[in-house]
Amino acid sequence: MTRTLRAPHALTVEQFKDDTWGASFKIDSRLLAPVLLELALIRESLADRLICLGENGVKVSLHLTRDNEFSSGHYEKSTADIMLSQRDLEFLSSFLLKYYRDRVAEVDHIDIDIYRPDSGVEEGVFIIQAADSNPGMSGDEARRILGIT
Repeated sequence: MTRTLRAPHALTVEQFKDDTWGASFKIDSRLLAPVLLELALIRESLADRLICLGENGVKVSLHLTRDNEFSSGHYEKSTADIMLSQRDLEFLSSFLLKYYRDRVAEVDHIDIDIYRPDSGVEEGVFIIQAADSNPGMSGDEARRILGIT
């Protein structure tokens, strides 16, 4: 079963000069719970695919690949087809669950590298942005908290 989620103003897909591509999904409090539920349906094999629809024909299709260690996918025009590995789906779900629990994400975004199917060549990146996140920490502040001088 294919599921659809409308996410106007939240999706971008673009090709870069070096022929790699990027898909970006900015998730705010309004989209957070629906995205989490759709990812859970995919993880539990209760849905095959989630198609996220943005503006101007932008589309990001997400589904699970149980065969590969790495996420893979391809880009064509304004559409990204992303096959998430089990590990990356769990990573994404964990990030979003903490965002939901705390009402603020630990970081402003996470990146998932996307490889060309069956080749191991990195081809793109899937960026999940949190609309609400904690401010960044300087290196000096991190060393102070960890007691490293």
